[in-house]
Amino acid sequence: MRLIYIIFLSISITPLFSQNKSSNKVDSLLKISFQQVSELKFIESLKLSEKALQLSLETEYQKGTIYSYLYIAWVLQEVGLKMDALEYIQKIEDDSYFMEDAFVQAETHRLKGRIASSQRLYSLEKQYYLKQLEVSEHIVDMKKRNLSITMAYFYIQHLYAKQNNIDSVEVYQDLLMNHFSNNDINNDSIRSYYYISLYADKGLLYKNLGRYDEAAEQLDKSLEYMQNGNSSLLFYILQVYGDLEVARGDTMRAIAYYKEALNHSLNVNINHKTMYLHKRISDLLIHDELTIDEAKDHLREYKIISDSLERHNKMLSDFILSEIVKEKDEDSSIRIKIFIYVVVGLLSLTILLGVFLIFRNRRHKRRLMRKNRQLESTTEKIELLEEELESNIYEDIVELAKSNSPEFLPLFEKGYPEFVSAMRNLNPSIRSSELYFCALAYLNFSTKDIADFTFVTIRAVQVRRNRLRKKYDIPSEADFNEWFRGLVNEGFVDKSSN
Repeated sequence: MRLIYIIFLSISITPLFSQNKSSNKVDSLLKISFQQVSELKFIESLKLSEKALQLSLETEYQKGTIYSYLYIAWVLQEVGLKMDALEYIQKIEDDSYFMEDAFVQAETHRLKGRIASSQRLYSLEKQYYLKQLEVSEHIVDMKKRNLSITMAYFYIQHLYAKQNNIDSVEVYQDLLMNHFSNNDINNDSIRSYYYISLYADKGLLYKNLGRYDEAAEQLDKSLEYMQNGNSSLLFYILQVYGDLEVARGDTMRAIAYYKEALNHSLNVNINHKTMYLHKRISDLLIHDELTIDEAKDHLREYKIISDSLERHNKMLSDFILSEIVKEKDEDSSIRIKIFIYVVVGLLSLTILLGVFLIFRNRRHKRRLMRKNRQLESTTEKIELLEEELESNIYEDIVELAKSNSPEFLPLFEKGYPEFVSAMRNLNPSIRSSELYFCALAYLNFSTKDIADFTFVTIRAVQVRRNRLRKKYDIPSEADFNEWFRGLVNEGFVDKSSN
């Protein structure tokens, strides 16, 4: 009995040491995976994250599981597999560990913001970045905290740049500069990347504003700062220098900068930028008969790289999809092998110990089967997330209507395409202002609400409603708002032929 007790005690204690060793290995894998995805090495990062995920599930290491999900979602978002990324984000948010780690919360907000950006849901995108900023204040690790704040500011200013909102771009670029000046970033290559990029972005911004001397000054600062660290962005700075010379009208200097940027992009193997620079040089040379042959050479290189990148992106997407499909089969196969080895080893022990371990492993197998079922089906969770996104879109539409924002009508058309289509069928030449007013009626706003939102008198709103009643032959006994809602609910009959 004493021997059986010693054996039982050894078996009980050994997994604790094994789990600690496994968690250290998982943390090491995830650290490298984070570095790889930060350097845009997506396939390498994905392989490491999937290996860390498999080991975390086997040892029930909760933190490792969540961070593996996070880095996998990051890769999937960057390569364009948005829905797959959302599946992993949902798994993260459903886990109890999610509320314990502020960095994980901040990163999920950032990824959802990037996904919203791809759908041009700019108001929703900004909300996610602002949530990222709010949560980032609670991150204990100062390095992660500063990095999260840096990324949030960077993407917000980039968002405003897409909307040509120059004033807001400058505001958030200044916030980012102040953030840099208040934190030591000189030894951090990732944040250093954003620091150099920010000077270059400010140079591009001033170039677009026609403030050429200030643009050159910012580019000089970016180039000067680069001497102390990360040189991977040199091609970008030279490219903006070229853009600046094009704006100034000095084509020859622009071509010189573009060629220097091209040589650097070739050295660091940044193919998509190499492709862009070939096209820019070709566009400038093609108009001169003396350089038309050189222009054709650059155009040919552009097409070769473009075709190559298209094939590469397809291969990358195919690889990631195959890895996702293969993950479950490999995971199941490994667990079966482990189970067999354990059973074979336990057969050499006493019958009592063998029965105990068989029971223990069966219970463990049932837990693993439940986890596999969770991994195999996420449809319901995705539907819930889609409903949440739709709800957020409706709230955005209402808020934009209340503020009389020019963004209201584009977002309304995206949220209620059936109604917009019905109105265009009813009146193909309908003006935006009229469609705007009908949209407010469709949303069931009262006469007073519409007057408040559009800064006109209630009488003016009533006059316009009466004109629309006559124009569209709306019966006097019919509720004005309900009639417009009925265009979608009951269908529209074209009266133009009567």
